[in-house]
Amino acid sequence: PMQSRSAYYLVVPHAKRGHPPVASFRDWLRGQVEKEPAVLAW
Repeated sequence: PMQSRSAYYLVVPHAKRGHPPVASFRDWLRGQVEKEPAVLAW
């Protein structure tokens, strides 16, 4: 992940984006955000 002043970014090489561990982590992360939408609204 890369950190900025107000956000984190998940950076993955294009060729690895479908790699099962990467996809699982991405899906889990999206699920966490959906459960707590307040994290998106500062």
